[in-house]
Amino acid sequence: MISNEPRMRIATLCATAACATSCGSSDPELLPPAGHLVVYVDTDAPVPSEDPVPDPTAPLPLFDRLLVEIFRPAETEPCQGCSREFDITEQLLRAGGSFVIQHTGSGLRARFRMFRIADVLDEGIPVDASIDVVAALPTIGEEGSISGTVFLPTDSVGRPLGSLDSPIDLAPGAPTAAHVGTWPGAQRVPCAGAARAGEVCVPGGAFWMGGVDAGRNPLLRRRLVVLSPYFLDAGEATVSAFRASGLATPLTVVPWSGSTAGTVNVDYCTFTHEPDPARDALPVTCVSWAGAKAFCEGRGAELPTEAELEFVAGGLRSTPYPWGRDEPTCDDAIWGRGVGAIWTAPTPCAEKLGLGTLEGPLTLGDPGATAQPPRKRDFLLLESGALFDLAGNASEWSLDHYQVDDEPCWSPANIYADPVCATEGSAGPSHTMRGGSFVSVGMELRRGERTAGETGKAYPVTGFRCARKAAAEP
Repeated sequence: MISNEPRMRIATLCATAACATSCGSSDPELLPPAGHLVVYVDTDAPVPSEDPVPDPTAPLPLFDRLLVEIFRPAETEPCQGCSREFDITEQLLRAGGSFVIQHTGSGLRARFRMFRIADVLDEGIPVDASIDVVAALPTIGEEGSISGTVFLPTDSVGRPLGSLDSPIDLAPGAPTAAHVGTWPGAQRVPCAGAARAGEVCVPGGAFWMGGVDAGRNPLLRRRLVVLSPYFLDAGEATVSAFRASGLATPLTVVPWSGSTAGTVNVDYCTFTHEPDPARDALPVTCVSWAGAKAFCEGRGAELPTEAELEFVAGGLRSTPYPWGRDEPTCDDAIWGRGVGAIWTAPTPCAEKLGLGTLEGPLTLGDPGATAQPPRKRDFLLLESGALFDLAGNASEWSLDHYQVDDEPCWSPANIYADPVCATEGSAGPSHTMRGGSFVSVGMELRRGERTAGETGKAYPVTGFRCARKAAAEP
């Protein structure tokens, strides 16, 4: 159907109404003499590039596969041999990606589904993360060639266009120009202004939020999210920084117990009212949502949204981990270290590393070094600097109230722009804590890990970092 030749001069696969495959060519002298239809595929969505050195300013791919199915008149299942699935690339579509159908008569329909292969699990291609178009194919004569174009618009993700009973029409002829990668929401948008000390610019763009590969308690339905650029703290807020803010009260932070016995939660809190060289550089934990929010506001910033945290936790590419798809090892991130009587979860890294004393979040170390044991891969290197501890160390408060898939904040839109959940859901007065921590198991380090935290409570595994909008003023 769609050629894998770099210039698309030869269509190596064709679907026929007789459910057989044949070969065709865009060269009129080589095309089969029987009547046939050439269908061109166009989209505004970004797809992978074949360039060995990708353009860092190009939009990140949202789709990488295309399924084409041909249906005979009045039938609701594709005929045998009339279904083909292909890798798609920017170069292929720009060169006029097409396939040939040999058939005499009318009534054929074609279904086109574009999706990410990573999203396909046992349930098949997910409706909420695919572009689905059903088109009627024009009548094909006994001889000669006709052509048409199907356009797969990103704005229709999760909302099928046409159906087998009511298909849309192909646009006549070949496209005058390819639109691949032009969808406005996916464009990489740089930050306006300069980052402050300790901040990193996260460029605006689009990504897939949620999904079954996104953690222990994610938003299960995939959502296409468009984010404006923002500045994000390179690391989690520290004990010394929170003390210096003057915000430490019984309502904002629970201090460390002074004990390393590990028998109660406060043994794992990190804050001390007096300077302590051994603790000042630790992420501040046992801080309430209100305390974290007040700290960020005092710096002219805000807590990051769930979407902003998940964007970087998936490496901007919607992968399970900041580093990709490989499952974590104990050197990759700070996790599985729950030494102490209160932790009942498995502690694989404590056992492997022989940790026998109280463990908690660890200091960042040198922010200029990217490969830092024991967080050799828990960082994201961007143009303006590196972000650390996106998967482990401390989970982090987000700005959002906690709601689940079918509650108003997360339904029924198919595309979300800078989403933030500003109202309470069924969980009551709670906000979302994002990411894994020093006691997490591996699955909990995935980008979509989220937990409801009671707004007035503080947790020994939870800290925060701050974000600041970086879009240019209109």
